[in-house]
Amino acid sequence: MSVPFASLAPNLAQHCGHVPTDFEIVVGSNRLLVHKSLLSLMSPVFPAMLSPNPAGVPFKVDIKGFDFETVKATIEFCYGRKMEAPTVEAVVAMLRFAYHYDIKSVNVGPTRENGPPRFVDRDLLYTIVRYAYHCSKDDLFDDCCDFFENNQRDIVATDTFKTLSLSLVTRLVKWTFGLKTQFDVLRHARANGIDFILEPLEQPVIEAVSLDTFCDTVKYAWSCSRDDLKTTCAKFFNDNHTEINKMKAFINLPPATTHGVLKLGYELL
Repeated sequence: MSVPFASLAPNLAQHCGHVPTDFEIVVGSNRLLVHKSLLSLMSPVFPAMLSPNPAGVPFKVDIKGFDFETVKATIEFCYGRKMEAPTVEAVVAMLRFAYHYDIKSVNVGPTRENGPPRFVDRDLLYTIVRYAYHCSKDDLFDDCCDFFENNQRDIVATDTFKTLSLSLVTRLVKWTFGLKTQFDVLRHARANGIDFILEPLEQPVIEAVSLDTFCDTVKYAWSCSRDDLKTTCAKFFNDNHTEINKMKAFINLPPATTHGVLKLGYELL
């Protein structure tokens, strides 16, 4: 007769009371008593924190950057305690903590084989995409990209979308739509109402204009009516017109664009 072995998995928390705790995890003013042996098994990060303390000070570690409930929930999960219907936000917070401390039993994350997460609303996307980006969960990030592609118009119209970091939004747009260059991202952002990333992304372009980037910058500036970049290009043309006039890429620009560069350059003299 076969035995459903999975149902016999022990709950460690129920069977370790005979061994006293010997370590403290400190989060702010809160303390969590744990077993050093469990910490050593949980993660390769913790053993270095568990070295003998000749001064006789109680063994402890201060956790920064995470709230007590997240740390407590993660440790209790590793002890085998049952979680009562945790929220997505709580689970993602645990995953972040596990990622930071390389806790193997928690830091696994979903895979394509397990099926993509079911995004039921935009708020869920924001929570998960932040975790996927900051913790380098590429498969999960791909799933976020799929959802973003199908719901871009509604997502970019929300205030919460504007709270995402510039680097995250740039990567989300780039991965979702297979964009190659920064100018591709800028064009897409302008065409789809992602205006809050335009100026921050354009600033490095302005500062790095060179003979190599001049024509691409000009094409973007004039096709997307970006006045600050137009001015930068016109000034650069005035300072480097001899070399630029010999460039085939400049000669091949649309006549209206070339005329715009020459006209604005003249006006800035």
